Amino acid sequence: QASGLGVAQRYGVPFQGFFSNIFESIQDTENAAFADLTFRLTDNWRFSTGARVSYVATSFSESNYGPNSFTSSPSQSQVSGRIAETPFTPKFSLQYLFTPDMLVYANAAKGFRAGGVNQALTSATVGSLARFGLTTAVFPKTYESDFVWNYELGTKVGFWDGRAQVNAAVYDLEWRNVQTFYFTGDGAVFNVPSARSRGVELEGQLRPFRPLTLNAALARTVSKYTSGLIIPSGPGAQPGATNGVAIAVDGQAFAQPKYTVDLGARYDFALGETMKAYARVDYRWFDSFLTAVPGTSQYSPDSSKVPAQKNINLRLGLEWNSLDVSLFALNLTDEMKGAQTGGRSSCSNADCSTYGTYTYGRTISAPTPRQVGLQVAYRR
Repeated sequence: QASGLGVAQRYGVPFQGFFSNIFESIQDTENAAFADLTFRLTDNWRFSTGARVSYVATSFSESNYGPNSFTSSPSQSQVSGRIAETPFTPKFSLQYLFTPDMLVYANAAKGFRAGGVNQALTSATVGSLARFGLTTAVFPKTYESDFVWNYELGTKVGFWDGRAQVNAAVYDLEWRNVQTFYFTGDGAVFNVPSARSRGVELEGQLRPFRPLTLNAALARTVSKYTSGLIIPSGPGAQPGATNGVAIAVDGQAFAQPKYTVDLGARYDFALGETMKAYARVDYRWFDSFLTAVPGTSQYSPDSSKVPAQKNINLRLGLEWNSLDVSLFALNLTDEMKGAQTGGRSSCSNADCSTYGTYTYGRTISAPTPRQVGLQVAYRR
């Protein structure tokens, strides 16, 4: 092929044609060594500690060329290199046993997630950034590792001759260099300086009399960014895009429910000497939450709120030696609520009374519809 040809001449399609040649070669290598030690300090005190040392390396080569990337050869868009690091992640645990059935504990542990390479960008991202007066140069080619320290205090208590068990815990996760995905048609991962997650968990199991078993789990979690990352708009930004690209906002809640509830009950009864039957019902609920912050470019009042959801499952079964035959109904009430797309987007103010785009079609990510079926299982 002759050199110096433009994209349109080389590919024989209009410049706005939507195809490209994407090449990605990514190789990850990890080697690790770890050790754990447990000490019995007294009859009641236990202490354990451990550590892991890893060597993580990533070699990469990417290119994206063609009309969809506005380049006509791999050399114009190639990104290659190698990133490597050696994380050290320790953990510590202290336990006190009041009795064999009751203990309290305190844990501290560090977690780590390796960095990586962002995908090659296409014209979808070029167009998304253009309204902010920006180019793809503001998107990082790679992203760094992030790590978290988890501090937890809890207790485990068994009583009533083993017919009841209660576990409770509070925790604090301090997250640094948070890997945060931002979608612009392609999407890329950025490192936001910090975030925090704090929560309380309570779970229990009770057998008031032999055939009946009850279980419950309640959780409250508050997770949010404790710093922000905003790319300022460039010259020529369109109205409504002058505040820049908000990767994350200080105080922004994570896209997850604050409260969750799980309840369950099972009743077993004998049918002769070798066969028994059972009935089980499970209920799960979580509250609504936002997937974007009002006032940022990602927010839409029509699609950024995930409604509260509940789910009820029912199962009736027979057990005979190793055979388990059961009739089940999943999503018994046929719940259809879920996250949705469409409506207003590219909002130019906090309440989105003015906006740049409106999508008439709506897609609801509803749970799987009610399922009724028969299951046969054989366990040796």
